[in-house]
This record gives sequence, structure tokens and C-alpha cells, in this order.
Amino acid sequence: MAQAARAYRVYFSVNPGNPNDPDGDYLVDHSIFFYLMDPSGGFADYYGQNKSAEECMDSIAEHIRSYRPTAP
Repeated sequence: MAQAARAYRVYFSVNPGNPNDPDGDYLVDHSIFFYLMDPSGGFADYYGQNKSAEECMDSIAEHIRSYRPTAP
């Protein structure tokens, strides 16, 4: 997980939970953006707090409409 986080420049930190919690729950602090990857696994776009859900959906839909696979 740490290697993937470094590759995508994301932050995460696991905070140990309450040792008395019978469910063993714990907290994870993390970056609050996400990446859109194309079908071949390449980077297409990213979205953070500066975009609304509707803006993200519109952008993703446009990426889908405009996607053209490259020849092998």
C-alpha cells in the first residue's frame, strides 16, 4: 500500500484504534481526492474538493465519450 501511495502521491496515516473496542475499529487519515484511470490503467484525470459531484460525473462521462483505444 505504501508503494502505491508514493507512486500516486497520496497521503495516508493509520491511527490505532481504542484497544478496548471489541470490534477492533481504527481510523485512517487520507488524501481526499481520487483519480480516474483509463481502461489501459493510464491516468485520465483527478478530482478533489474543488469539484462538485455533478462536475465529477460530467467530466467522467466526457472521458468515456471521448475515449479512443490505441492500437496494440
